[in-house]
Amino acid sequence: MKTALAPRAAPGKRVELMDLLRRAEKSGVPKYVVLRETLLDLIKAGQWQPGDKFLSEEDLLAQTPYSLGTIQRAMRCLVDKRILIRRQGLGSFVADLPKRLDHSRHCKFIDDGGTSFLPIYSKATNRLVVLESGPWAQFLGPAPSGYMRIDRRIGLNHEFLVSSRFFFDPLVLGYLKDCALEDLSGANFVALIENECNIHVRSLGSYVRVTKFPKDICREIKLKPSEPGLFVQATARTADDKYVYYQEFYIPRVDRALYFSEEVAFVPQRHFGLA
Repeated sequence: MKTALAPRAAPGKRVELMDLLRRAEKSGVPKYVVLRETLLDLIKAGQWQPGDKFLSEEDLLAQTPYSLGTIQRAMRCLVDKRILIRRQGLGSFVADLPKRLDHSRHCKFIDDGGTSFLPIYSKATNRLVVLESGPWAQFLGPAPSGYMRIDRRIGLNHEFLVSSRFFFDPLVLGYLKDCALEDLSGANFVALIENECNIHVRSLGSYVRVTKFPKDICREIKLKPSEPGLFVQATARTADDKYVYYQEFYIPRVDRALYFSEEVAFVPQRHFGLA
């Protein structure tokens, strides 16, 4: 396992980390945010690979000018965002990072400048058969062999997490049923449906309400039990008005504008200036 940036084994790396922190520090930005973002950038740049043991709090105390409280807060943020995994008695390890999603049809959060959307990272975590009926059946109709559900954990700009439940008929979207689960991480599902299933999606729809989230959803996206948030039910239809999928999003309360559009194609000049 890597021990890059270890305080005793690699003094040159220690200077590098200090230099990065100095360059990253900005007036008014909390120190734990500077440390968190600097460590995250190093992880994304490949300083550590998934499964590598990460620096301990003692390592960071020796390598940074920050207090133990600041270090613990930064590390806790990385754990909460599933960037790091803590193993009792062993330390912290780098998780398998979600893959960047080039363009989401339903999770368009406006960035600070109001001219683009926040970057999105998605991780497919589960795929299962659903035999019971639910709101998905209202849109998808009867499914003789049962429905399938793909669970995804979606990160927005490493600021907050969104949980997604994607329902479909496996007889219609066979590729989503048969492909490797890992291939669905970072994937644009509409593009997969069009390219791999040869089904053209014409329009999108969304139903939105504020509601209390189930306990398992709260655990997944690090919310307090039964905390309310934005519940989005999203659908897609073909040119002959048939529903292709039904999807649920559980979005925490955040100070970000969420943009909805029925258009499948994305034309930036039509989307901005309206936020």
